[in-house]
Amino acid sequence: MGEIALFGFTKDQLSPIVDSVAGTSVQDFTIRLDHSRAGLNGICGEYLVPTILCRTEGGDSYEFTLFVRRRKDTQPGRRQAPHYSVLSEHGVPVPRLYGVLEDSQGREVLFLELLDEVTVSDDTFYQDTDAFVQFLAIAARLNAVKPTTDYAAEIGRAMAGRGGYTRNWNTWLPWSIHVLDRIEEYAGRSLLDEQLGRFCLSRRAEIRTLKRIALELIRVIPRLPVGLVHGDFHPGNTGWRRKPRELAVFDFEDMMFDTRFYDVAVVLGGPEPGNPGRARQTDLAEAYLNVYSQSGRSAPSLDDFLREISVVWFARKLNLWEHLPEDLSGPGHVPQATWDTREARLDSLYRTMSMLVGAADNVVNLIRNP
Repeated sequence: MGEIALFGFTKDQLSPIVDSVAGTSVQDFTIRLDHSRAGLNGICGEYLVPTILCRTEGGDSYEFTLFVRRRKDTQPGRRQAPHYSVLSEHGVPVPRLYGVLEDSQGREVLFLELLDEVTVSDDTFYQDTDAFVQFLAIAARLNAVKPTTDYAAEIGRAMAGRGGYTRNWNTWLPWSIHVLDRIEEYAGRSLLDEQLGRFCLSRRAEIRTLKRIALELIRVIPRLPVGLVHGDFHPGNTGWRRKPRELAVFDFEDMMFDTRFYDVAVVLGGPEPGNPGRARQTDLAEAYLNVYSQSGRSAPSLDDFLREISVVWFARKLNLWEHLPEDLSGPGHVPQATWDTREARLDSLYRTMSMLVGAADNVVNLIRNP
């Protein structure tokens, strides 16, 4: 059978996946694309939303809508299919994977359950305490997974395949110092906007402190316990399943072994925001730790947990390269949807540096008085 407009696959290639979706042997099927949602592009993938109309051998007719995601390149470290099955077996809510194929260029194509709605990474999500607690529960279940040797080998192959794109704190932190040097240089050459330039020139002593902390963290971070982490855990990589109504996580291209609480540190380890609608950091931390321990892991005390995620949050935020505009040697892609202009990136850089300076004394105390 000839190829159809679904990344060039033939009906024969798609037939086992349609059988998997229907839960029975399918006699015939047609595919209709929702063109308003087709061809969506992410940084590393492109997506289609096909509707499958099928007739089973028993004569019943069904209609299903899927989410199909193709990787843009063939990099071996970015394949996601193994993670969906393993995490699902461990009770981590993920979209159901109906099947995986490779296109003519060897790119992975995932056929997934279509989530009802995908969340977005903004403050409105964090203001919804119920959603935020579900979000943290997902991280806890994932971080508590005890990989088998086979799964550990799969993650190891993926980390090796990603090469320089796998976070290594021994290079990440010295690189952070280099980026701070560059930012100071740009300020001296008046290449930043007025607000950020003035901040850098007037806060030289504080920036030197950030560099010294980065140097100390090279010693501290590798001593923290290690666990399985998602690596890119934020609301934009979650969505709501229709039945049952629950939050699910996806996008496992950065799965790796790292400091065990890296995922939750990114969203909970920073200075507590003064938003009246958000639950207290301690309440959210306890919610995470409860699920972590219920999932079979020995949880640290609340105080030790808060210390650990504060240090990891600071170490993660110290790498300011992603905030730099492209003309100042920043990333060519848009790391966040809201950073689509030079001005937006510089504003984000200013806000992040301000947070780091404000948190520096506390982090110095945490790492020198463990």
